[in-house]
Amino acid sequence: MPGDNSFYKKIIDTLMCSVCVFDTEREIVYCNREFMDSYMGGTDSYEGKSLYDVDQAYIDRITAVPRVLDIKSTVTVEKRDSAGAEYYIVTTPMFGKDGSLEHVIEAIYSDADSESLSGLLENEERASDDMVFMSPRLIDIKMTIDRISTFDSTVLITGETGTGKSTLARYIHENSKRCRNEFAVIDCASVSEEQMASMLFGSAPGTPQDPSGSGKAGLVEVANGGTLFIDEIGMMPLSIQGRILKLIQDGGYLPFGAAKERKVKVRIISATSMNLENRITNGQFREDLYYRLRVIEFHLPPIRERKEDFDVMLDHFVMRYNGQYQMNKSFSDKAKAALRNYSWPGNVSELENMVERALVTSKEDEIKVKDLPDSVVAPTGPGEGRLPSDLEDAVDTYVRQIIEEAVRKYGSSYKVAEALNITQSKASRLIRKYGVGKAENTQKNKKVFSNR
Repeated sequence: MPGDNSFYKKIIDTLMCSVCVFDTEREIVYCNREFMDSYMGGTDSYEGKSLYDVDQAYIDRITAVPRVLDIKSTVTVEKRDSAGAEYYIVTTPMFGKDGSLEHVIEAIYSDADSESLSGLLENEERASDDMVFMSPRLIDIKMTIDRISTFDSTVLITGETGTGKSTLARYIHENSKRCRNEFAVIDCASVSEEQMASMLFGSAPGTPQDPSGSGKAGLVEVANGGTLFIDEIGMMPLSIQGRILKLIQDGGYLPFGAAKERKVKVRIISATSMNLENRITNGQFREDLYYRLRVIEFHLPPIRERKEDFDVMLDHFVMRYNGQYQMNKSFSDKAKAALRNYSWPGNVSELENMVERALVTSKEDEIKVKDLPDSVVAPTGPGEGRLPSDLEDAVDTYVRQIIEEAVRKYGSSYKVAEALNITQSKASRLIRKYGVGKAENTQKNKKVFSNR
């Protein structure tokens, strides 16, 4: 930043957030006092400093500069510190007249309670904190959501189980003009046809479904003025599909036992992991409803098709559970490489559950490959195995599994050595190395349990 740009430096200095400008070599071009106090130990100079001269906690858990330099587009992430406090990172690329990347500006909003920031962060606070991504496909989805925020068009979200369809639905609602009203949810995969009708449309006073005698409001009424999210709509019975079609067409519905139709203004967002066109062909889904539901359609790709998002999602869940359980754990580089190599059939849900499990069960602050579930690091079967991200760690993990199984089966180090065709001293050394415990005690426990 040239010296004659002092006017712009003054503007940056007045901002109530930490701001730092980097060049493409990750060298600091300029940073404001807030940034220096927060991440550079209050130094009076940024000259000659690089990204890697900044506080290690900033490098490990905050900065998105390397990612922006790589993908050359803005990254916006919400995170939590070890105490559970929220902070927001907006990292933006700056391009020259010839279109080449020249600088990256990173702004960190750490005071979400500040009155001056409340308006700026209001939507972020209301939006689901799982909407973290940097892949072009999801950035396109977010841009479309921004464009349709003032409209009430129906939205259909498709994608495999666990890809975050319900999270996206809530994000759409919270970034719409209906965000001040209810976001009501029904999951068609978890309720029967009779329950579904009652939950959606409610009942009039005095009906068998309403023992109180005052009537029961359904989710359609609860969502009046807001959004009704119908998850796994492909499993909705045909008898209810027709009533949803009418609700979309004219806003009308009839509670159970009521003589008069009621009117509401509800936006419908639906999601499915099924192929609705196949269900239409099989007579299981109404074609007219299908076209009414998908005025706007979003498809959420699985993790294996958007590798760009993996690191930012992993960091997000690590930060969340570190804050929730007041820990300060992280994954080693080798562990991260092993996780990237996994196909994640359960998608975002599986990743989140794995992160929580690893943080809670690991004994050390650095989570290594040996701490990861076998289902993640081990090959899935003949013809389906994956090359390990680190051969030494993979061999170590495999040996540990063999020793644990041998001790469970044979008990004593002598028998383990005999079964594996190794010396007894080597068997004893491996048993101690992997913390299996004394083989003789294991054998005793085995006998006790076998007698129960």
